[in-house]
Amino acid sequence: MSNASGSVFGRDQHVPLQFDGPLRGLVIASSRVGPSTRALLRRACRALHAYSLGGWVGTTRRSSRRREAARLNYSLGAMKADSLGPKVEILSVAAFPGGQRITCRFSQPYGEPVAPGGLYTDPLSGQEAFAVHRATNRSGDQVTFESFGAAEAAAPVPGSSFFYRGWWVKAAMAAAVDTDARWERLVYPNDGTHEHCLFTSQTMSSYTGLPSGYWSAKHGWITEQAYCEFIVQDIYRLRAPHGA
Repeated sequence: MSNASGSVFGRDQHVPLQFDGPLRGLVIASSRVGPSTRALLRRACRALHAYSLGGWVGTTRRSSRRREAARLNYSLGAMKADSLGPKVEILSVAAFPGGQRITCRFSQPYGEPVAPGGLYTDPLSGQEAFAVHRATNRSGDQVTFESFGAAEAAAPVPGSSFFYRGWWVKAAMAAAVDTDARWERLVYPNDGTHEHCLFTSQTMSSYTGLPSGYWSAKHGWITEQAYCEFIVQDIYRLRAPHGA
């Protein structure tokens, strides 16, 4: 897929940026902004561009795969969001066998799906400070999350604040929780078209990106890696009852 060019214009300088892959449609038009806003836009654009090109790494370590998944999910989440994301205050943290349960208060309304996602110290970062895998309760501005497995970072402390970013759009969540959907492993047709994985936004086609994956008539295309982790293994436990 060909590149699309975007530019951020400041008062006195022109900074060209190249957008590719899932961010091809994100082209920032010229604008006249102050130095602080211009710097913020540059960081945002460079972060979006960098993480949109990340891809899944060839590794057998699940923690490394999850880090790469987070970076790709960041691209989708950033396209879904209409801002840099709300602030969240950590109200409580409790350990349970195999994970952590965290209750947060959101500074502003946040659309579904609220999880999986991450707590970020920097709203423009592609690496979360702590990952949350599913939301188990939502009441007003408070959401209770669960995270599973050995965390790569210490759990947040009650009273601390973070920026929040969900990783998936509604179509991805619909595919993840649909236990009736039929998935078929296929080679992508050689018809000059392409699709993007619902979960990772990786390109799938006969001429670039990944040449095969899993397809569902209800939900479309996902990568083999995504099928393995989010459908078969259900690493975020979204397909299982919340009591499981």
